Amino acid sequence: MNNGIKLIRETKYFNLFEVGRKVYAAIENKSRAAGSNAGFVDMGSYTVVFDSLLNMEAAADLKQVAEELTGKPISLVVNSHYHMDHILGNGIYDSSTRILSTEIIKEKIAAEGKKSFDEIKGLGLGVLQEIEEGIKNAANEHEAEQLKNDHKYVSSILKESAVLRVPDMILQEGMALYGDKGSARLISFTMAHSPEDMILYLPEQKLCFTGDLLFNKMHPWIGTGLPKNYIKALEYLLELEAETYIPGHGDLSTKEDIKLQVQYINELLALADKARQDGNMERRFTLDDISEVFRSWDSLCFSWNMDFLMKRYNE
Repeated sequence: MNNGIKLIRETKYFNLFEVGRKVYAAIENKSRAAGSNAGFVDMGSYTVVFDSLLNMEAAADLKQVAEELTGKPISLVVNSHYHMDHILGNGIYDSSTRILSTEIIKEKIAAEGKKSFDEIKGLGLGVLQEIEEGIKNAANEHEAEQLKNDHKYVSSILKESAVLRVPDMILQEGMALYGDKGSARLISFTMAHSPEDMILYLPEQKLCFTGDLLFNKMHPWIGTGLPKNYIKALEYLLELEAETYIPGHGDLSTKEDIKLQVQYINELLALADKARQDGNMERRFTLDDISEVFRSWDSLCFSWNMDFLMKRYNE
């Protein structure tokens, strides 16, 4: 990892690191209230924000600190994929800021994202009390963690300030960003972590914002893409001339973290394949079934991942 990385600010929601020349990474703090990681790049004549977070207050903090440090308004927000924890903060920006995604990401936000957003808005604030009661009465820690995760999403959407803004600018193949202070490449991947994922790669600085293609010391969610394509995308990240990767969730990362995630997905695929070969399609998996290195990771997604992989074989 680049030795020049330095922590320059701590906010209520994230720790802000200067990871390169005029490149900043907002890494969600232990409260997990921001929803995900994000960041911004001062291109010289304009500023690019990569992902806009889930929590509207966290998104506003990111916007404020970006404008303070760059001395200019945000020109462009890049949405790495359609999951709400990376795009709800779009709503704090007015029409002078363009929101960029791929066509597929835009369609998913406009359809599935809007449907989910409207359904949760329609539930009203009373649903939060129901979730809180569920947390108190949860049968086990895993159930409580799932309900806490639900509470974070639902409470963020139910905030009066929360609006869903759909991207209004579409990535063209091979698109690059140029400015007085350098350049960056936007690269997309189909059916990896999600139907489409986009990264922001700064080759001159050996930096890469990965979105949810990379989780650091957390079980990645693999159920909205194709695991084998996910592995191919991770292998592509390994081939980049990059030293520091800003993941969608977790701490700043290196190629070693990418290799671990490839190993993780391969292990889960092998578990599901073995269960299918044994005719044991109802098997329930635990963390003891995977390598010890993964057992200390935030494991909220582990059971979801195995349910997804086993369901593939039952369809």
